Amino acid sequence: MMNPSAPPLEDISAIEDLMAMGYDRETVTNALTVCRGDVQNAATMLVDGVPQQQQQQQQQQQQHYDPSMHAPQPAEGSEFLAEKALNDMLLTLLDDSITDKHTKGQPLNPASSQKTGLHTKITFTGNQYHGTITTDEWLNDLYTARRAHISRHRYAMTDIVDTFGEKISDAFHSNTITNKIESTVKVSGYKLLGSLGGKIDKAANKVIKATGMESQTAPCVSTERRYAAIELPEVKIDWAKTWYPTVFGRATKIHHFGHIQGKQLDPIGAAMVPTAVSEARRKWDQANQVDPVLWRFKTLAIRVRQAEQSLAEMLNVDPNDLKITLNAEYGLCSVIKSLPWIAGQAVIYLDNVSHACKKILQRAAREYAIELVPVQVAYPFNFDSVKTKVKHTIKNTPHAALAVFSEVGYEDGVKISVRKLTTYFHDRKISVLVDGTMAVGQHDISISGKGCDWYVATLSNWMYCEHGCGVIIAHPLKQPVTQTLTVSYFDRGDASAPGFNVSYEKEFSYQGLQDFANWCSIHQSFRFAASVCGGWGKIRSYTHGLAKRIVNEVCKIWNVRPIQPDGDFGATPVIPIPHGRGQDRFVAAILTAYIAISGHFTVRIVSLPINGEPCLCARFSCQIFNELQEYIDAAHYIPTLQPYNALDVSMVDLSMYDTLS
Repeated sequence: MMNPSAPPLEDISAIEDLMAMGYDRETVTNALTVCRGDVQNAATMLVDGVPQQQQQQQQQQQQHYDPSMHAPQPAEGSEFLAEKALNDMLLTLLDDSITDKHTKGQPLNPASSQKTGLHTKITFTGNQYHGTITTDEWLNDLYTARRAHISRHRYAMTDIVDTFGEKISDAFHSNTITNKIESTVKVSGYKLLGSLGGKIDKAANKVIKATGMESQTAPCVSTERRYAAIELPEVKIDWAKTWYPTVFGRATKIHHFGHIQGKQLDPIGAAMVPTAVSEARRKWDQANQVDPVLWRFKTLAIRVRQAEQSLAEMLNVDPNDLKITLNAEYGLCSVIKSLPWIAGQAVIYLDNVSHACKKILQRAAREYAIELVPVQVAYPFNFDSVKTKVKHTIKNTPHAALAVFSEVGYEDGVKISVRKLTTYFHDRKISVLVDGTMAVGQHDISISGKGCDWYVATLSNWMYCEHGCGVIIAHPLKQPVTQTLTVSYFDRGDASAPGFNVSYEKEFSYQGLQDFANWCSIHQSFRFAASVCGGWGKIRSYTHGLAKRIVNEVCKIWNVRPIQPDGDFGATPVIPIPHGRGQDRFVAAILTAYIAISGHFTVRIVSLPINGEPCLCARFSCQIFNELQEYIDAAHYIPTLQPYNALDVSMVDLSMYDTLS
């Protein structure tokens, strides 16, 4: 039986080889243990008295170590301070500070930052930290990113409209009349181009049939593919006979939303896409499959631009500032990833933003060592109270660089004055990003006059669009710093390169390989609103009117008042439910899930702090296929489910609750 304490055979061989060099067994064994069995390293250690790997590290540190890189010793050490010191050192090395406001609009000279091979590291011990030169790949990537922001002509995140010249330029740029005229003219032009493409298509087919060329066409090449390079036809949707107007309510649901199962009393949680728009999306996908390459570079470019012009006309914004993206989260991530963060900076946000927005900010805080400063929105809602809290937070957060809030809250449905809040933040040189997902389509808004730096939104909630449709709107001062998460054919490159374009239009025009058919179908969403519903004005008139009637009836049954003040419900009234006091988000998730699986209807139950105590509320959202009686029935049914925290939802994954809009 083998002795369990005996070394393996390969170790015995290594020990004998090293003992042949004149060392005793104990010395050799210790050397192999220190070097983890590496014979060559152990031999070096026996000769020089130090392992080879450690020797190389010492040589590198001696070669590259710079005593001037030592940072001062703080009163209290922390990893956070260490990362901040690292950033400070990197910026010093770059000479040109990326946050220097005086460089706004001027190309920076990156020559001073072309120090290839530089590696830095923070050594943190006890309550002190030191900056040293080493070979840390992650830190080298950070340094490279710093250089890239300068060489790509990225403006600082504090660049806002503050000088007299900028205010004059911004006044012209934000003029609602000129923006309306520009977008209307462009929309008309794209309609004419699409109509012309359809006529060319018909004429080509007639020529083929008349000349007998059709029989000569290769079987694998369709007529549509043959003429794809010269025609830009619109997909054919029969708006007159098949998808004709109906009375809002049950008739609209049966004819235009027949694929929706059950009663949806909060349909914004999932995209409520009309059947006609889904059909258009399918046909756009078929057109793509005929010839993907030509379709992407011919039809796609025109149709996406057409959709952008229609959105710009509706939102009253400069068409050059608006680009289509996947959703609001994509837009927020694009901005977060584009900005030249410095460790220690802060993001101020109102805590009624979406759960997805909070997760994005939390990840950014970990990745860039930035601080998150929430501003709590309390209820009953009072905008003056929010303003006071925002001013106090700004005063106590001198290192804030970005503010994020929703124009309409996701769970509370409260509409906030973007212009007023933006003014407060800009007075302290803080950039502003607004999430308008719950506002676009639900309210008649004009983004030109809001003054924010970025405005992002998901369109599937209120615009009858397919999933995967959103917008990002960037102020011209912010466009050079804003880039896509995926850059394909149109990377703007370095600022020093000839023809550098400060606008982000082209870079956002093609964002990687994905299915763009849903973007093209945005145009059919506008056609649905115009041809079937009579326009966005009539849609809002019905949904807002229904919301007011819901508040009147449900509040009588429950003997409560809605969350929103002054009757500003929009199409999303939020009403406290009976016996919901003291119930948190977990109970809200239980009640939401139980109602859904019971099969009666779907509704979003939320927990909001009312007078300092959590309280369950029902978030109702109104669409053109909803009717008042559905909500009255829900008002009678929900109180019968008490106690809410005892409902059995063991078969449901409650973590899905936070993924709902």
